[in-house]
Amino acid sequence: MIHKFLGKKLSVFLSTLVLCNVAIADSWTSPDKAGHLVLGAVPAYFVTTYTENPWYGFAAGATAGVAKEVFDSRNGKASGKDLVVTLIGAAAGAYAGNWMVYKQNKTVYIGYNTSF
Repeated sequence: MIHKFLGKKLSVFLSTLVLCNVAIADSWTSPDKAGHLVLGAVPAYFVTTYTENPWYGFAAGATAGVAKEVFDSRNGKASGKDLVVTLIGAAAGAYAGNWMVYKQNKTVYIGYNTSF
C-alpha cells in the first residue's frame, strides 16, 4: 500500500525536478556521481535488511537523494542527473538488501536464497 502511494507521488515529484533542471550543465560522468550512488544505496540496503521490505529501503534511499537535492537547490545547484543516480543507487541497495541478507528461523544469513 505504501509503495503505491510513494510510487505515484515520488514519480511526479522526480519528473518535475528532472525537467526543471535540464538546463544545468551537469555531466553524467562527473566525479560526484559515485557519492550519489552510495548516498542512495547505503540507507536503502540497511533499511531493507532491517525491515525485510525493499520498498521501505528504496524509499529511504530516495528520501536521502531528494533531501540532498532540496538542500542543493538552496544554492541553485540541484541536479536531476544527481537525483537519477541516487535513485539507481537506492534501487540497487534495496535489491541487494533483499537478495543478499535473509532471515530463516530467527537466524540471519548472508548470501542468497532462491527457490524454483
